[in-house]
Amino acid sequence: MRTAFACIVIEDEGTGIPQDELAHIFDRFRTGSRAGLPGGTGLGLALVRSIARGHRGEVRVHSTLGAGSRFELMLPALTAAAEVPAGVPAPEQAIEPVAHRMP
Repeated sequence: MRTAFACIVIEDEGTGIPQDELAHIFDRFRTGSRAGLPGGTGLGLALVRSIARGHRGEVRVHSTLGAGSRFELMLPALTAAAEVPAGVPAPEQAIEPVAHRMP
């Protein structure tokens, strides 16, 4: 039986990530040469990948220098109430999702 996945996509039209850095962006304490934000610890993407893998999922990145980046967070989707672990609300009992758009 194949597992269905839910995919969360985050993309931008920024400067992109240099090809030689792509292989290392999920390493702990690694900050990009073009990150542009002071004070980063280099833990954010490492934590995202660790959490995704802890849920039997994955995170992928596609980036083009000068055109932006696309991150895809893939998580196994629950397809039936019988698959919901004890203590987790079934989909029909779950709280309604709230959409938030960044300004």
